[in-house]
Formats: sequence, C-alpha cells, structure tokens
Amino acid sequence: MRWGVTAVVVIGALCLRGAPCSAAEPTPGAPSFSLTGGVGNALGWYGAQAERYLADGRASFFGGLGYAYSPDKPPDISGAMAGAGGCRAFFGGRKHRFYIEGSVSLLLREWTVDESGSMRGGSRYGPGLQVGYQLVSRKGVTLSTSAGVGYAMGAVTESTTTMFGFAVGYTWRRPAAGPVPAPPASTRVLIERLSSKDPAVRARSAWSLADATELEGEARPALKRLRTDDEKDVRYAAEWALTHLRKGKDELDVAEGQANEGDWTSPKATLSPRPEYPEAAFTSKVEGTVLVEILVGEEGEVAHAEIRQSIPALDEAALAAVRQWKFQPARVDGAPRAAVAQVPVAFRID
Repeated sequence: MRWGVTAVVVIGALCLRGAPCSAAEPTPGAPSFSLTGGVGNALGWYGAQAERYLADGRASFFGGLGYAYSPDKPPDISGAMAGAGGCRAFFGGRKHRFYIEGSVSLLLREWTVDESGSMRGGSRYGPGLQVGYQLVSRKGVTLSTSAGVGYAMGAVTESTTTMFGFAVGYTWRRPAAGPVPAPPASTRVLIERLSSKDPAVRARSAWSLADATELEGEARPALKRLRTDDEKDVRYAAEWALTHLRKGKDELDVAEGQANEGDWTSPKATLSPRPEYPEAAFTSKVEGTVLVEILVGEEGEVAHAEIRQSIPALDEAALAAVRQWKFQPARVDGAPRAAVAQVPVAFRID
C-alpha cells in the first residue's frame, strides 16, 4: 500500500503545481465540476463519480461509487460495491486533453474458493495508476478513456491487475462574468494575442480591444475570425469588441453591422421581469429610464451588461433586472450568434 499512497501524493503534487495562490479569481470558462458514469474491464465494473477541478482545469480531485461484477461466479456472490478516490493532472488543450490519474480503491466484498473448497469473503483495497484521454465538447459533454495498472490486497487475495475503461460525463464551467482584467497593452500586442493557444488570453485580449482604436485595419478581421472560436467566452468577447472598437484615423466610418452578414435576425426578449424599485429611490421619488447595453449570448442569456445612460440611484436595480431577462438569440443564416443590444429600463412611481 505504501507505493500506492506515494503515487497518489505524486499526482496530487502535479495537480497543485501551477495552481493560483488564490482561488478568488478563477479564469472564466475554466472547468469547475463534473459528474461522470462509465464502465471498465470488459464491463466488469461500472459506476459514477464526482470531480472537482483546480488550477483552472489543469487538475482535479475525484471520488465515486461503483459495482464490480464477476460473471464467472454464482449470481448471489458475483457482485460487490466498490469505492474509489484520487486525483488527476491534465495536459493539452481544453478540447483534447490527456491526464495522469492516481487513485486508491476499496472493494467492499469479494469471494473466492480456497484450497479446501471453502468459500471465503472479505474486502480488498489497493492503489492504481492510469493514463487517459478526454474529449470535451462545447456543450460540456466529456468522453474519456483510460488504461493503467493497479495492485489489490486484502483478506481474500492479493494481485496486480490491469485497468481500462470508458466514461461519459458532463462538466460545468465557471461563468464568464464579463471582461477579464488585464495589464495595459498596446493595440498591436492585443491583436497578436488574439492568436494565442490559450483561450483565456484570447478572451482577455478581445475584451481589451473593446476600448481600443483600430490599427491599420488589422483588429477587426482578427476579431471576426474569433466569432467561430471553439470557446464560447472568446466568441462573446470578440462580438462585444467588434461593436465597441473605435475607428482608426484614416478608415471609413463603416458600422460593424451584424445585420449585413447573411440572413440576420435580431435577438428578441421572451422574458423581461420588471425591476425592483430601490427603497431609497422610491422614498426620494427618483424616476427615469436607465439605458443598459447588453450582450445576448447564443442561448439567449444576458452574458454581459453595462450602463449607457445612468441614474445613479437606479443603476444597480436596472442591471439586476436585465441580467434575469431571456431572449431568442440572434441568428445568422439560422445559426445562433451572440449580439449586442441596448434596452431601456423604466422606473415610474404610479
């Protein structure tokens, strides 16, 4: 058991390596939590596990329960509950990922026939070490396959065994709350970073370009290419930046039209609850209309919102209300597309 514990500790060190010193500012869009179900060893094991990600998705700790089945034994003693826990270190991109896994498992009951012909039963436990591959879709569905070796010991038997399996799961990601703070950078540097292999860098650079001035006609084409990026956060940042990128000195003042791209339909509100009137503003009889600019996501959610026409006593209430709105997303040639719109939020004392 000692070398197995060592394996888990080593993988745990890999998991924590490179983790941020503070978890208060995780990267938007990074994996947060997943649930997975799978089978292994020629359908001899199946079960479910929960996984918590660390270090912006580069590592995780997991635990799960399963059922081990031995078809070569009588039905009443052919199965046993099992539990496992451990950690993983991930390598590669966010769509295609490889991982190393260290785990410790416990088989709660196993039966065997000894030399005298008597049936013996008991628990068995041991460590395992596996390598695996994981495919992650845009929607968060994961497909995983893995193989490795393990060592089991207990009252009944001790043995070294090979392990392999296949799993399907779903991963929740941290929400993108808006622009990711980044150090000041020149427009040229920001444009170059739009080609980074790191989605977080691409997203930060696109958000920053929303306040920049076009540079020799290079920023807008680079941002348009990101409209088809694999990462939703990057696509949203690019759409916001395309709407707010300032015209260069010698460029024609042509609007970055969403409507002039193919068959375009604008987002339409399907749920727009009225704002809650702030008590202080109501008492002071503050009325008016707050104008909010929003980014409507591909699923009709309000992905980002900023005040464009302010009434200080009512701004926070307006933002809180708008973030609950739902839309039919904008579409280009039938495909959903993030889009920017402005919505008025009225406050009236009847």
